[in-house]
Amino acid sequence: MTSAPVEVLLARETQHQLQFIKAQEELEERYGVVVPGNMNDIQHSEYSHVIMNFSDGEGSRAFENQIAKDGQMFTYQENPEAMGGVPKTKPASSELHNDQG
Repeated sequence: MTSAPVEVLLARETQHQLQFIKAQEELEERYGVVVPGNMNDIQHSEYSHVIMNFSDGEGSRAFENQIAKDGQMFTYQENPEAMGGVPKTKPASSELHNDQG
C-alpha cells in the first residue's frame, strides 16, 4: 500500500502534536497550566501574539486584531524577517545514505 504525501505529512503532524503534549505536561508540572499561561521567563513573549506570514497566501491575516484567550490582541506581520540563520549540521552517517543505485 502506498501513501499519498498528505497522509504521511498528517501522520508526522500527529507525532509533532504528541511530542508537544509531552513537553507541555513537563512544563505544567513546573509552571501549572501553560497554554495560555505565563512563562515569560523562558519564552520570547514579544512573538507570542505575532502572526508571521511566511507563505504565499494571506489566510492567517483573518486573525489580525482578534483577541486571544489570554486577552491580548494578535498582530499580523506580512513580510517577517527569518531570524534563524543557516543551521550548522554535521554530515549524516553513511548508513543513512541510500546507495542502492
